[in-house]
Amino acid sequence: MKIAYIVTLFPCWSETFILREIKELSRLRREVLIFSLKPASEKLVHEDAKQFIPFTYYPMPLRSIFSLVQAAFLHPIKFTKLILKLLIGGIKQPVMLAKTFLMLPIVFRFADIMKKEKVSHVHAHWATYPSTAAWIIREFTGIQYSFTAHAHDIWLEKPYLKEKIEDSKFVVTISHYNKNYLTSLYGENTKKKLKIVHCGINPESFESKEKSSNGTIKLITVGRFDRIKGFEYLIDACEILKNDNITFHLSMIGEGELKPNLVKKAKELGVDSYISFMGAMSQDALKKIMVESDIFVLPSVQTEDGDQDGIPVVLMEAMAMKIPVISTMVSGIPELVINNKTGLLVTSRDSKKISD
Repeated sequence: MKIAYIVTLFPCWSETFILREIKELSRLRREVLIFSLKPASEKLVHEDAKQFIPFTYYPMPLRSIFSLVQAAFLHPIKFTKLILKLLIGGIKQPVMLAKTFLMLPIVFRFADIMKKEKVSHVHAHWATYPSTAAWIIREFTGIQYSFTAHAHDIWLEKPYLKEKIEDSKFVVTISHYNKNYLTSLYGENTKKKLKIVHCGINPESFESKEKSSNGTIKLITVGRFDRIKGFEYLIDACEILKNDNITFHLSMIGEGELKPNLVKKAKELGVDSYISFMGAMSQDALKKIMVESDIFVLPSVQTEDGDQDGIPVVLMEAMAMKIPVISTMVSGIPELVINNKTGLLVTSRDSKKISD
């Protein structure tokens, strides 16, 4: 069975859950071809991802335009119907619509490659542009598709989401929370298409060991510096710990546009000497820091526009290493972190509860 995976970017440092899924399919002797809607751009590449780069297709502008023109010439009625469907469904979201049309040449080239390679099934990760690409490819090739819906891709734009669910073979989502949310939007018929597959890890890849305390509580958090992570409330909690004369140190692993704001906040609160901003790092380097840590904290929040985490894989990694975890009652997190059993959950944006 030859399976095509459509993703936004491959390799992508933060999307270890997609890499692990592809790796497992490969182990099960499924031939996987990867179609990346964006050119490879990240400097850090996981070792496991390197083996799949030779089987990855990237945008090629001239060839893509040729594929688009060819599709319009050979299938004018079908092509016109597609353009009208995209316009009608996206007219209220002009930015999304523009991005979709810019993506079209790439999608038609990918469709040509999939036909040539005799792809059996297409699976897309994210309910946004990758699944839209899979939906369009089905229209022109007849190849069935499925997609995985994670987090922001169903909270925010939702491009053509109802139609994509209806036309799919099935839809994977990562939590009961997501399934209930999508069912509430699109009705009980949607429920039949939805399959819950929690993201997972291989616990054997994450060692644990007894911690040797030197009197300093070693805190750690990992994630992109984005609003949904609620890192500002963790820094507020650090100020409370400092004022309570608790000896601690926090390692913040990750990058993102909010990093300057967080560094500034730490300095303003006088806790910058208690916090190390360590940037993005390889999985192996991260494991070395995590195994020495005492508590993992992820203070996720839901933003004003509804964006929020799914079930962060990094929480699974910390738990596999037997590190006590503290997180919040947001989205699907309570399906993994069961309060007072597998970790502690606090109300989001409550720095005092985090510090307690």
